[in-house]
Amino acid sequence: MSIVQVSLKDQPEIFDIFYVSVGTLIEPISPVYVHLGGTVKFTLNSEIKNGKSSKWFSSNTDLVHINSETGFARAFKTGKL
Repeated sequence: MSIVQVSLKDQPEIFDIFYVSVGTLIEPISPVYVHLGGTVKFTLNSEIKNGKSSKWFSSNTDLVHINSETGFARAFKTGKL
């Protein structure tokens, strides 16, 4: 399960949050193990991407930072998201 937050582009304070089952829609498939200082690149499965843009973020930026445009992530601390 993943948490999805959807907001209005011009009014980001207006949003909704919900859970979705992503299965194999996000690659690499969960669980993802990354060593401290290690990196991983998250992508959408090409079947659903189909030219659509995506934004990436971490629910805990103390553990991992994800480039919102590229999906490239680096682990800063040990932990679990």
